Amino acid sequence: MAEITEAPDSVTSYQLESVILESDRLETQLSIENITTDIDIYEHIDKPYLTGSLVFVDSQGVFVGMDFLGGEKITIVVKSTRSNEVKRIKKTFFVASVISAVKVNDDIETVSLQLIEDIGYISNLINISRGYHDTCTGIITSLSKEFLNKKVFSIGNEFNKKFKVIIPNLTPIEALSWIKNKAVDTEGFPFFLFSTLVEDSIKFASLGDLLDKNVMNPALPYSYWQTASTSNDRDIQRRTILSYDYADTESLYDLIDDGVVGSDYQYINTLLGTQDNFHFDVMDDAFKQLFIKKNKNARPKMLPHDARFNLNGTSFNKLKSRSISQIGGSGAFNTGFDRVPSYNEEFDQINYKKKVAARAFHKFLFKSPINIVVNGIDFIDGEANTTIGNKLRVEFMHSAAGEFGENIKDMKRSGDYLIYAARHMFKKERYDIALNCMKVGNNK
Repeated sequence: MAEITEAPDSVTSYQLESVILESDRLETQLSIENITTDIDIYEHIDKPYLTGSLVFVDSQGVFVGMDFLGGEKITIVVKSTRSNEVKRIKKTFFVASVISAVKVNDDIETVSLQLIEDIGYISNLINISRGYHDTCTGIITSLSKEFLNKKVFSIGNEFNKKFKVIIPNLTPIEALSWIKNKAVDTEGFPFFLFSTLVEDSIKFASLGDLLDKNVMNPALPYSYWQTASTSNDRDIQRRTILSYDYADTESLYDLIDDGVVGSDYQYINTLLGTQDNFHFDVMDDAFKQLFIKKNKNARPKMLPHDARFNLNGTSFNKLKSRSISQIGGSGAFNTGFDRVPSYNEEFDQINYKKKVAARAFHKFLFKSPINIVVNGIDFIDGEANTTIGNKLRVEFMHSAAGEFGENIKDMKRSGDYLIYAARHMFKKERYDIALNCMKVGNNK
């Protein structure tokens, strides 16, 4: 994240350079940036495309004249105005639906459109039923290039070897997500596949490597306390958390029910009539990996589960809370001379256990979410992605800080969070961003 050396006149400055509305049914394009009042653009780490919404005030009969049918294109160009060095951000969307068109009076109506990024819409037009023999990275790269004309940028070392699979009548986006769900890195972390507002490529990144990234704002955390909001320092002021939501957290009960704390697993080979049986212990089989890799300082010091929770002296993670059976393989691609695994097939128990560990990490990532709304100016320089897949430092004041007369951090809510989703909210008067943030444990 670029640091501001000179604060702009307005800490919410951005420029909506153009909003172009076009249709294959019409010969001309319409520029509607002057009548556009609201644009929301959504990024999500589990979606390889963007979504959004747009609101414009129509006093010239655009809605009726265009005769929206749900296949129109809207190209948005936006840039920050805090310096001359920033880059323009350009994205093309399709109109997925008309959310509403409401008459304000006889001459004016407000039109709200649901948007989906062009690759998401184009994907919906294509059906794939084809066989592949490659790694997850290789298949995802091939699918994206051929059907979406998008490059894939990979982050992390995939553990999966080459396997054979037949894409079973899926759209390209569905196929990408399906293959992504199989991918596991060498430590047992899951992979994510996502698109960002700033960059053009699709990212295929492991959770382990995302956790190892340096935090973007180590010196200037986003803060939620009175001294931050009243500071004369523009850098501190613009990084005040405007609002936050911390609810529906710490549901260990649901994680036990999902079988990712302590459970027995059976993967059945229907061809050989054999089983790979093992007990999954989230502490031994997943969380210990958090302290093994090179960048240990970037990993949490306190885990999101404690082995001291017990039933009759046995830790929750040692109990067989669930017994889960799945078809591991059927020898679908076993020729007798060459043994090639299929989508859900592994050749040993260690590999099957990594699959469960990846699922556990994904589930535990949602255990302590926090949603914050902040000034958006730091997130649209256009140089590089600074939202989803990056780490952000936030600080909250401890509830007892006033009693002791000093700034004591609330270490439960404070910390370095992985940005999981973002909502860019461009309005006439300001630009804010809502960030959905997750962390796997606490630093202290």
